[in-house]
Amino acid sequence: MRIPRPRTSRRFLYGSVTAAILLALCLITGCGSADDSGSSSARSDSNTTTGSQQSTASPAATPAAVDKSNPYETAGINDPKAFEQMFTSVQQAIAAGDQTLVSSYGLYPVRVNYADGTSEQIADAKQFVANYDKIITPSVAQTMKDQAIAKLFVNWQGVMAGAGQIWFGATADSPQRYGIIAVNP
Repeated sequence: MRIPRPRTSRRFLYGSVTAAILLALCLITGCGSADDSGSSSARSDSNTTTGSQQSTASPAATPAAVDKSNPYETAGINDPKAFEQMFTSVQQAIAAGDQTLVSSYGLYPVRVNYADGTSEQIADAKQFVANYDKIITPSVAQTMKDQAIAKLFVNWQGVMAGAGQIWFGATADSPQRYGIIAVNP
């Protein structure tokens, strides 16, 4: 005996699939969170050197638990000043072409996702240096040169430079260490 299936219109089916995809994207990117500015931590350019953040939201709209003095909290980074010092050091090392110094900022294993769809885990600094030209491409170097600290994107996965060419994160150790966790050359 065959049990008939209920008839569902294609419009309803496609609408449901679209809604599910949009919901998944929102969950992945963190949109709609209590602190929408936490998805892309944007600080005022005038505060770049001071490390402080101006809030544009009204006090009633801002949750009490959000620490506005740490724009990287969503990424699990405890010391914003130390993170920014590391970030600046990586920018300078890449600009100088100092492969050894850049590799010292890796939180290994570092995931490298290539444009052809392949990826690999870089196990240590020695492997990073051996593959440096494949990892730190001219595009990645230019992204780091152009990236303003005030314009870094922050979510639960880490801190992103550019359009995702390089990601930074923190260790769970105490004290935390900050460094490169992924590169998308």
